[in-house]
Amino acid sequence: MHMIRAPTTGWHYSIEQDGTWKFYIREKTMQHLIDLALAREKLAEALDERNEHESMVRAWMDREYPGIEQNREKLCMAVKAAGIECKRLETDVRSAAIDLYTSTGNKKPYAGTGIRVRTKWLFDEGEAQRWCAENCKTLLKLDVKGYAKLAPSLDGAPGQSSEEPSATIAGDLSGWIATQDSTEN
Repeated sequence: MHMIRAPTTGWHYSIEQDGTWKFYIREKTMQHLIDLALAREKLAEALDERNEHESMVRAWMDREYPGIEQNREKLCMAVKAAGIECKRLETDVRSAAIDLYTSTGNKKPYAGTGIRVRTKWLFDEGEAQRWCAENCKTLLKLDVKGYAKLAPSLDGAPGQSSEEPSATIAGDLSGWIATQDSTEN
């Protein structure tokens, strides 16, 4: 009998005197194969369980998804409508704040609101061009923005100062809400 070992597989084989081949496996290799078979069996069970859960979830989604989609659409429309209403209300609050500022001069007309006043120089471009040709040749090619900035400090420059109020609304209106609650009680 002649014994030969296959180096990496753990298998041995021998050629018997009658010329037949016999295969042997080492005990350690056999345990690995058994462990592998058990692991494959457990994996198959886990996959079956996962597939069962997946089919249950798919059935539920098929049954419930149209309602979920409808509710999502309604919610999106409500959020969009609320955003439009909020913008309209902000415009109304700003307008009311500017009206109150215009009549009283108070730059904090309501709690949570404020007024910024930007001064702007109003002028006729043709008249400003002629004035620059006579008095300030460096501005001959009229830079409208540059003229509007410099004109208030130039003697005799045509135009007039104009204030443009803009209202701001605080991000945190809890102070305003608190004053409203106290005046209602």
